[in-house]
This record gives sequence, structure tokens and C-alpha cells, in this order.
Amino acid sequence: MKHTFKKSAALLLGTTLLTMAFQCGNDDEPLVGGIAQTTCGEHFDTTVVTSLGDEEQYIVERDESLVRVTHINWAVPCDLHDVDVQVQVEGTTVIVNEGGGSDQVDCICHIDNTFYITNLTPGTYTFIFMESGQEMHRQEYTI
Repeated sequence: MKHTFKKSAALLLGTTLLTMAFQCGNDDEPLVGGIAQTTCGEHFDTTVVTSLGDEEQYIVERDESLVRVTHINWAVPCDLHDVDVQVQVEGTTVIVNEGGGSDQVDCICHIDNTFYITNLTPGTYTFIFMESGQEMHRQEYTI
């Protein structure tokens, strides 16, 4: 199962928009929605990235019936647009592929990216985070 939801604006979506974004598809299939990013060099908590060496992190947690995934200090081209998140679930493995369009390759920026996954039953999963088909991080989470 592979689902994609694109969003080019860097806005956090309200509960109503999240609900609308997930209304399509089979009720049992995991869907991705609510994709949002910070601006270059900022975090969601409004603090500023202190250096390009700040640790990249992945946070996966249940938020009521949704699973929220936050990628902190993601190194991207400065003009990243049309962020694309694809999620594929195979048993207890969740493969997350993040990407987006860019016209510039000579400038790197750190941002935070977040999105929600629906219909992922509580349990322990191995999340594999990919960028452009390359594995970047693998970790087990209980959600």
C-alpha cells in the first residue's frame, strides 16, 4: 500500500482539514495527511536551529487516533517545495519516504517536517525513513 499527499504551503492544518484530507480511500488502509514544514532554520517550537550540526531526529507518537511523525533538522535545499511523503506498510514495517521539488542545489537549509498517518493500529512497528530511495534511519517505535 502506497499513499501520497502533497502540500506546498508551510502551514499547520487544523483538525477539520486533517479529517477532510483522510476521507478518501479504504477505511483500513493507512493514509498520509497534514504535511507541514517550518521555514528555513526554524523549529516548530519557534526556536532557531543553532548550527548545521544539530542532530537530526525522528519522533513518532500516537495523537489520539492518528500517528504523528516529526522529522527534526531535516537537511533540504533552501527552496524546497511540494513536499511529498509516501508511506508503505508491510506487516509491522512502516516505510516512510520524504522528498520534494527544488530548483536550487547550492544551498542547504534545516527544517522540521511533520505529517500524520491514519489507520495504523496500536502496536510496535519498525519505521524505515528514506530520502530519494536511500535509507536514512531505522528505529522501532511502540505507538
